[in-house]
Amino acid sequence: MYGSARECAAALESWLEERALRPRSAKRLQKVRLSTELRTLRFGEPVAENEIDTLSDYFIETAAFDDVIRERNALFVGRKGTGKTANMFQAAARLAEDARNLVIVIKPASYEFASLLSVLPALTPSLQQYAIETLWKFLLQSEIANAVVGGIESRAPGIPYTEEEKKLIVFVESTKFGLREEFGARFERTVAALAALRAGSLATEAGGRDYLNEALHTQAIATIRSLLGPILKGRRRVAVLIDNLDKGWDRSADLPVLARLLLGLLAAIGRVRIDFDKEDYWRTRISLTVATFLRSDIYSYVRSVAREPDKLPVSVIDWEDQAVLLRVIEERFLAARPEGTSPEELWERFFCRTIQGIPTREYVGSCVLPRPRDIIYLCNAAAVAAVNRGHMLIEEEDVVTARRNYSQFAFESLLVENGITVTQFKNVLYQFLGEPAIIHESKVRELIRAAGVEDGSVDRVLERLKAISFVGVETSSELFVFPEGGEASARADILARKFADSQGDDRRVSIHPAYRPYLEIREAAG
Repeated sequence: MYGSARECAAALESWLEERALRPRSAKRLQKVRLSTELRTLRFGEPVAENEIDTLSDYFIETAAFDDVIRERNALFVGRKGTGKTANMFQAAARLAEDARNLVIVIKPASYEFASLLSVLPALTPSLQQYAIETLWKFLLQSEIANAVVGGIESRAPGIPYTEEEKKLIVFVESTKFGLREEFGARFERTVAALAALRAGSLATEAGGRDYLNEALHTQAIATIRSLLGPILKGRRRVAVLIDNLDKGWDRSADLPVLARLLLGLLAAIGRVRIDFDKEDYWRTRISLTVATFLRSDIYSYVRSVAREPDKLPVSVIDWEDQAVLLRVIEERFLAARPEGTSPEELWERFFCRTIQGIPTREYVGSCVLPRPRDIIYLCNAAAVAAVNRGHMLIEEEDVVTARRNYSQFAFESLLVENGITVTQFKNVLYQFLGEPAIIHESKVRELIRAAGVEDGSVDRVLERLKAISFVGVETSSELFVFPEGGEASARADILARKFADSQGDDRRVSIHPAYRPYLEIREAAG
């Protein structure tokens, strides 16, 4: 009897040794041992929600994580798979270790945004902005109140409530707008109140605000703030973490209105933070921080319509340092190995030495988009391919097969993430089928036009392809960089222009290695 594959391998080894088999059986035994261990080699789930219980065993703390932990409001921006949700889960767990902190996680569902977007167009632009900010202020503060009441009522029996706690509980129970309900239900109830407003009542700005104040419970906002102060004054920090804001962002949504919805959230966060920081005759100071996690492409759109984009408190989650990205795989490997195991053992014992003449560790890091989800997907696929073929270790052909599967995964993820911004996006990408890996920008423009993009939009689409790292720019001879927006993109674009001018030639771009197998890109330059 044995309880694991490792015990089974040990039992087999003992059985063979007892029978003093021929020397060549030792080689066979080694193959059996390695094959068995390879079957147990896994690198976890690419999606953080699927590994919440084990994530802490191999989570990589980066500068972005440190920013979440710090006592500051911030907007954390990253592409799908860069670890926004993982950072949120780990930050919530870390902050909750200190009993003086109150940690609140908010993850709205997509249908909630859809219902709100159907109501807002009926309001004037100024009333829209007022309604959005007031709605978020109510939801944020009511969520804090709900969490506080839950904490009070979950205390061990025998601990009496203070007078301040009793007042808050009585208020929460007496309201008719569901303060005890979960965030989504409260959202829907408030949006329904907005939808019930008579169109005539919104004819004037003043009248519209009066009705909105009633629908959005502005009086309740002040009462909640007053009641929370005495209860939370001993707390070191109230930390609110907001994720899933991309769930309502799709092709069918009214993007300008949705962008205002997200800008309204950021404005509301700032106003609530200022309000919580004040202390006077009716309110006590509360140390509040709010961290919001947002997808890069959504942030780019929101930033483009913001009045003062430079004032948005942004922290970018990126994995441009290949050594740090590879640590994601190595830490997951070490978590399942005996203490003292070296990360080099993964590459020396379970992978072939080189792939296409390149050290395997370097090759793996270079052929994926720089984000944890992608490198986890590729390595898991390579291990599965090796096991299916009965290999003792992951061979070159296994990685090549895994790379083809990963390339399709990366391509489909790109469509989901960016189909909202360019109508012909899929057609544009398919125009690159069979093209060389390195091509001139003039040729890229031809491919974009061939997808049906009008001349006036060609440059915008080209810039979008650069922003999402589908293509990288040549900043020096044969050196292509794939920055993901912001100052890095502006800097790379200037370097690329200067390099092309020095060569007296059209600028060149390179299609990212992640997409080449699926699009059957030719490696020869064109």
